[in-house]
Order: sequence, then structure tokens, then C-alpha cells
Amino acid sequence: TRRDFRSKRTLTKRFGVSQLTSKGKLKIRTIDDFTFSGVNLATVSLEALHHNSVDDLLALASGIAHLGFDPVLLKGDFKGAYRACPVLGAHSVYADILVSNPLDDNRRYVCTQRALPFGAVASVYGWERLGAALTAVLHWIGLPVLRYVDDLFMAVPTELGELARSALERAITALGYTLAPDKTEGPTSCFTVLGVRLVIVDYLLTVM
Repeated sequence: TRRDFRSKRTLTKRFGVSQLTSKGKLKIRTIDDFTFSGVNLATVSLEALHHNSVDDLLALASGIAHLGFDPVLLKGDFKGAYRACPVLGAHSVYADILVSNPLDDNRRYVCTQRALPFGAVASVYGWERLGAALTAVLHWIGLPVLRYVDDLFMAVPTELGELARSALERAITALGYTLAPDKTEGPTSCFTVLGVRLVIVDYLLTVM
């Protein structure tokens, strides 16, 4: 109970949500209900989220085609994006998660999140700042990367496809992060990004 704590701290409950992956597989995503605990209600952000869209990818591929090159597509997805961002030490008093163990008569335990939890408004903006910084570095080394939250995607001339993928993977690794191998695709003439199937036909990128 709250009386067992050495100081007044918020308790956030955790629950699971069933989801289908882009490959049609069922997975359970754990959600920490920071709205129920009141932490989200006490969170205010003065920042705006800046995400790229499928339209931006279409424009990039179109620009490559207009220069006389055949474009190819690449994409990647950060592995455990939120888990790559630590919670500020002073904020740990708001990161206590209440969980139960079904193998131990549903006995309840309290754990403190050391990385950004899924379900906190602040996590969205914490990752946004890191994601934007990583994307800026990728632009600096010459990769025309677009980003939507933790999804990276781009179009490059066919001749540079393999080099672009290698540079992307090596740069992310050098920066201390990881791309999910099963979600890294390309260079290819077709893939699904942000729920939209895209195909390159006769130098043009079209939506299927």
C-alpha cells in the first residue's frame, strides 16, 4: 500500500494490449497507465512534434526520378526506442509501476522505471528530442532520412542503395542505438511504410 513507501510517490498500474504487427503476428504491448495515476495530467509540453509522412517520401522519390535516376526505397525501425532513453533521476519519484505476478498468486510488486515508460506523455517528447537529434546526424553524413516517431525511411538512387543501407546501420550503431533487424528493409522497389504499400513502377513511386 502507499503507507509502505518511505515517501509520497505516485503509483501507476500496468496492463497489456493485444496488437498485430505489420507482419500479422500477435504481440502483447505493455502500457503504463500514467493517465490513471495523474502523472500525465500534470505534464505540460511546450514543444511540437515534427514527423515526416508518406507524402514526404513520395516527394523525395519523385525528385530523384526527375534527376534521371531510378529510386529505391529503404526503411528501418529503432529497437526499443523508449528503452534507449533514461528517466531523469529527479523524475524517478513519478516512475513507480505497480505490477502483479500471476505465477505468485498475483502478488503485487512495485518497480521503478529507469527508461522512458510506454504510456507517459513525457516519453513521447523525450524520444522526439532524441529521434530528431539522431536524424540530424544522419542528415549531416548525407543520408536523406525521413522519420515518423521511431520509423526511418528514405529513397535514394538505385546505385547508392546498398551503400545507403550500410551507412545507415553503421551510423546508428556508432551512435549507440540499434535498428530492429526484422524491420529493416531495402534497397527495394516496394514496401509498406506507415500502413501504406508503396511500389516504384517506371521510375515513379505509387501508392497501392
